[in-house]
Amino acid sequence: MTTAWRQGSPSPAHDYVVGGAIAQEKLVYVRRRADDELFEKLLAREFCYVLNCRQMGKTSLLKRTKQRLKDAGVRCVDIDLTSFGSRDFAAEKWYDSLIDKIAASLGIEEIEGQPLDLDSWFESRQHSTPVYKFTYFLQELVLREVREPIVIFFDEIDSVLSLPFSSDDFFAAIRAFYNNRSDVPELNRLSFCLMGVASPAELISETSRTPFNLGVAIALSGLEFDAAQESLTPGLFGLPNRKAGLREILEWTGGQPFLTQRACRDVALAAQQDSQVSVSAVVRSTIIENWEAKDDQSHFRNIVARIVDSQRAVQLLELYRQILTAGMLEQEPDFDSNTVQMELLLSGIVMRRGKRLEVYNRVYREVFDLGWVARELEKLRPAFYVKKLEAWGKVRDELKDELAADAAALESKERINWLRTSWRKEWKRRRGRTKRAKRVVAELLDDKELEEARKWAKGKRLADKDYDFLTESQEWRMARVQRRAETILGWSFVVVEIALFIGVPVWLGAREARQAAEESQRALEQSRERAEQAEADLEVARVRFDNEQASTLNRNDYRARQREQLPSTLGEVLNQGDIDTRKALQQSEKLESPQERKEATVLSLRAAKSIDTRWVEVTGGPPTAPLYARVAFGLDTTLYRLKRQTLNGHSSSVLSANFSPDGTQIVSASDDQTVKVWDAETGEELLSL
Repeated sequence: MTTAWRQGSPSPAHDYVVGGAIAQEKLVYVRRRADDELFEKLLAREFCYVLNCRQMGKTSLLKRTKQRLKDAGVRCVDIDLTSFGSRDFAAEKWYDSLIDKIAASLGIEEIEGQPLDLDSWFESRQHSTPVYKFTYFLQELVLREVREPIVIFFDEIDSVLSLPFSSDDFFAAIRAFYNNRSDVPELNRLSFCLMGVASPAELISETSRTPFNLGVAIALSGLEFDAAQESLTPGLFGLPNRKAGLREILEWTGGQPFLTQRACRDVALAAQQDSQVSVSAVVRSTIIENWEAKDDQSHFRNIVARIVDSQRAVQLLELYRQILTAGMLEQEPDFDSNTVQMELLLSGIVMRRGKRLEVYNRVYREVFDLGWVARELEKLRPAFYVKKLEAWGKVRDELKDELAADAAALESKERINWLRTSWRKEWKRRRGRTKRAKRVVAELLDDKELEEARKWAKGKRLADKDYDFLTESQEWRMARVQRRAETILGWSFVVVEIALFIGVPVWLGAREARQAAEESQRALEQSRERAEQAEADLEVARVRFDNEQASTLNRNDYRARQREQLPSTLGEVLNQGDIDTRKALQQSEKLESPQERKEATVLSLRAAKSIDTRWVEVTGGPPTAPLYARVAFGLDTTLYRLKRQTLNGHSSSVLSANFSPDGTQIVSASDDQTVKVWDAETGEELLSL
């Protein structure tokens, strides 16, 4: 914590406080609506929680509210949960520490006329669960010894996320205290307040046990001029017009408490040297320019860490870039369930204004500009990937703009829905037939790059743009593999006919050749039938998923949930309905016949194509990267096993190869104008034509 150097200042109480809680004697604390709301709700014995980003004045709010409650006759306990630690901490010790802290804060020294010996009390209840001891202590002992109302503040509540055990029981216990008030009237004297940097969904995974649907969320807004001028203008005594100076400071900081105190301090110091100093020049020189070296309170670094250290870093940066570029983002109806938007909000870089998300202030817009976003994304994405992604995105966006113009005649709401869904299908239809499509194909990842990108993407939650790029790259790779395999299959029939025409020995006679072709054709027909069954199963899964989820999830979360859950649903379809894809891999491991290995490969290709087509119809977009990786792995594996049977000997490229019906010989055709017959077991050349 630092304060402004004073020379002629009205009093030390007007020194600005940068970092840490503002002490009671300081006059630079600015009251907000949250101050009165929190005090009134706790005085009414309600459960409250203040969940917001760091350095928004939560601790100062806690200290001030605590003092006001004490003045109103309420006993208060203030517990900073970070003081307990979070690593290598057994649940029993954590709850025992809570009990010890509460007893000490309330000054409980005796229980039922006997001196309080917590060690003996803990030992006598060593067979009880930790949470039961906690609830018993509060209900049966604390409320019996303390007759006044009690409010327990839990500060830094997000530290429970680092505990080596689940904290769900802790939150469920708080819920139970409120639920049991009708049966145990004494519980009406006990209230709780939680403060920290987390969302309710992060703090407790079991929604049926959460206390947050019983409590009151206290929103923390920025500082407003009318409320701040009495507290903050006295310290700006060096400026000729203090109110105008404060207004300009708030225009830069947006009322963010930490930045406002810091900007006031820096301007006050500069004004003592030059009363005509420019507020904007001071803000730029002391806060924005070379901010990394001047961020002594880690304000900006905390924001950066909250974003780039997240598993959703790419999603957060892309979302922030969207807000930064457009100036704002309309919130979805069910905003609180949108994990990405909530996480970005908790970083502090954006704020909620009505039903929109906006960059919090002008300082953040200049510190965290588009250049910063690009640099951070480059650190997170491989270099080769970034270059191709940007080029691909540019061409795709050009087509998207063309399609948007086509939809201009639609009503506004219909046009928005069309742009969200239909343009993907139209892009898929047009991309193979336009010059621009040829350009975009050139920017897709090749096989080696795609493999590296898969490794990078594993375990990460990417932006929609990344998923689209990866799946489209994989789609073109799959198309190449399929065309290559179908070419081989087509040539195999030609080779058989050539062999028959020129009189290959009796083992490759007409009857056996036709039989092999018919068996292959039947296998393909069976693949189609099974693929149709897979489509029906997937449709049932889609309808069930839509009915359960579409009514409660917003568009972004719905798409994210589709991305996470539909691949597993498709996995069930692959296991049950589409036997070809899974069984082909198993057969290629165990069967000795090369012909059967080839047939397994063909089945895999046909099934994969059917799944790809059906996925687009169901979801309105291309299959996800994890699904493609799974199917492609199967195809790669079976194709590789087929490739292992290829023999060297031709002087030019081999156009096709096929096996005899019994799998003992191989016939191959080459650009060297020869047809060769090989022993499949020994690799010996039997005949050359």
